[in-house]
This record gives sequence, C-alpha cells and structure tokens, in this order.
Amino acid sequence: MVTGLRVNEATSLRWYDLQIIDDQLYVTVRPQVSKTHRGRRVPLLDARVADRILQRRHDDSADEDFVIGSPAVPTKQWDSAQRVKATATLYIELAEALGIELLQTARSHVWRATLNSMLLGQVPEVQRAGFFGHTEEVNRGHYTDVSDTSAMVEAVQSLNADLSSNLGSKSATSGNLESPAEP
Repeated sequence: MVTGLRVNEATSLRWYDLQIIDDQLYVTVRPQVSKTHRGRRVPLLDARVADRILQRRHDDSADEDFVIGSPAVPTKQWDSAQRVKATATLYIELAEALGIELLQTARSHVWRATLNSMLLGQVPEVQRAGFFGHTEEVNRGHYTDVSDTSAMVEAVQSLNADLSSNLGSKSATSGNLESPAEP
C-alpha cells in the first residue's frame, strides 16, 4: 500500500528502477511494465518499507536483477499464477494472525482504491491519477471510494445550523420574519 503499484508492476521492478532522491526512495514503473503503458516515478510512502527493500539487495545483485524475484530463482521474474496464489495465502495468514477479517477477501486492488480515497481532498486528482498510473477519468470512476458521505452530511448540518442561527438573529432584531404591515 505504500506505493500504489499493481502486483505485476511491483514484481517487474529491477534494481535499476530504484532511485534515492533527497533521502526519498522512488521506483520507476517503465511504460512496457505499466498496464496503461504510461511510465511513472512513484515514491515509497513509508520509510520502513523503503529501508526493508534496500536491505533485500545483496552485494552480488546486478542492476538488472528483480527487486522481488521468484522465490525459487530470485534473478527470474516471479510467475504470475504462483505470485497470485502466494499473495492470497499471505493475505489469509495476515488476516488470521492480525484479526483483520477484510484481509480474507481484499487484495491489492482494494488497497489501491483505499489509498486513493485516503488522499482524496489532500492531493490533486491529476497527481493521484498519475501516482496510480490512470487517467483522471478512470481514477475518478473506479478508484475513488465515495461511499463515505459523512463529510457531506456534516457540511449540510453545519449549513443548516448556520442558516437557523442567522434566521434566529434576524428574527430577534426585527421582531419577526413576516413582512411589515402596510401603513
């Protein structure tokens, strides 16, 4: 969840795709790897994860080696079917160990949508879309959870309270809200 990468993008990263800029680790998603064929540079949002990834690199790792290679042969890309099974197993193990029921069924797509929604209102849409490798339209339509309408409800309640308060003070200063009697 700290990159917003698709699983295929993450497992396609090679060491030369990582750069440290101003003490921040970035990964480059190459166009040929991206689902949308749009390359992008993505920061790792949690320093602990960045440190862990950098610790994975061995002295004998070549720049073209995979960051997350096949468990059996780390210099080869992880087979798609095997990584899907391994990811599902990992999520279920985490669900049981941590008592997080959602992990029984949620996969990386859910976390991408969650991160996107968490950034809503704090990061401009064009930047969020770019971060996730989408067009703004796709990002808006498929990756932004707008089911939590509590902010809308609170805003309307606040407006109603302000309106009532303003009407109440006008009533107190003018005596009532009815139109004045004809002379």
